Amino acid sequence: MRVFFGWVFLVFLVGCATKRMPESHYEHEASDDQSGGLGARGVGAGGGGRAYGSAAAAPSAAPPSRSRAPSRKSSSVTRSESIVHKQLEKAAKTSVPDDGKQARMVHYNGYLKLKVSRPAETIEAVVAHAKEIGGFVEQQTRTTASLRVPVAKFRETYEWVIGQGDVIGRSMSARDVTNAHFALDLRLRTARKTRDRLQQLLARAEDENAKLALLKQIQRLTEQVDMMERQLKTLVRLASMSRLTVETESNAVMAGAKKVVPVAGFGWISGLSPFSRAVAQRGKLYKLPTPEGLVALSDKDHFQAESADGAIFWTARLENRPEGSAEFWIAAIQERIGKQFSVAEAGKIGDYLTLRLVAPSDEPYTYTLAIKVDGDELYLVEILYPSAEAEKRHRTHIEAVMGGGAS
Repeated sequence: MRVFFGWVFLVFLVGCATKRMPESHYEHEASDDQSGGLGARGVGAGGGGRAYGSAAAAPSAAPPSRSRAPSRKSSSVTRSESIVHKQLEKAAKTSVPDDGKQARMVHYNGYLKLKVSRPAETIEAVVAHAKEIGGFVEQQTRTTASLRVPVAKFRETYEWVIGQGDVIGRSMSARDVTNAHFALDLRLRTARKTRDRLQQLLARAEDENAKLALLKQIQRLTEQVDMMERQLKTLVRLASMSRLTVETESNAVMAGAKKVVPVAGFGWISGLSPFSRAVAQRGKLYKLPTPEGLVALSDKDHFQAESADGAIFWTARLENRPEGSAEFWIAAIQERIGKQFSVAEAGKIGDYLTLRLVAPSDEPYTYTLAIKVDGDELYLVEILYPSAEAEKRHRTHIEAVMGGGAS
């Protein structure tokens, strides 16, 4: 009996030690070195460290002392984009030093919206170019393509795409995930060592109750180890292959479209896109727990999480101006951008009202918007599922987080 209580006490101590380690929340972000002070802020055509959904919005954000922006079809980049490009060059040349210090790991995300004569042909040319330089396609429709390209090739690819049409929207962001990778790797090694010690104890255990208690702890640690190994692979993948998303619009369609007079307070709706963080970058931090199966790419100003297969979950807190209910804003979004999609389905997740938009494509992506209102603040959640399989895999975990509220 004394031996039994000894085993139980030991298991209790190990359990307490492992519980002190958080299970999935590790949103540490470095703001120095590779981040260049940008953190996760987008870099738009107007500079100023923010991303903008269209070229028209850029001038209002540029400081008066700045020189004028380059022409739309220019292959040059803005001053702020040059900062990110310098980070790219440094990241491409950086290797792990001999003293064992870890090289900076940065996830780059670029977005370009072009006006072209033949959208489908332009997208095919962009895809072919990405494959030639060692990249691959995450998602593609007739008018859009989300590509992954090697970090060392990101700058030249970005500039090459600019030359394929008239730029009507552009942004770029850099997120340093070095600290997140280091913290997760440390937790993973600790969990493995703890599991090894428990397995050694199990081999020497004779009491059946002690064996059952040890097996339960080993199983729990094994599940944590498997999850952290997947998250580490995702972080490495995000840092090694940058993302570039290209959207195209037809010259003919734009020429024949009626000029829409913007309504004050509704301009942010036109900036909503599953491929751009323009709206979220303008908002304030709205932090939610990281859903299972995703890794956090957050910083002190913005929350974003992403999966290995390209599902992305990001949030923002905006001003509720003009003041309206969640029903009002969902209806406004559906009226303004819902017609661009083959499905525009209203719903509800916890305290949020949602609009699920499905792209008109043989292999459609799903773009879900969720809104809740609290007085003069509007809470916005944007979700991109690059495929039906990705939505099936991650939707339950993401909606569980949304139902639980902010952390």
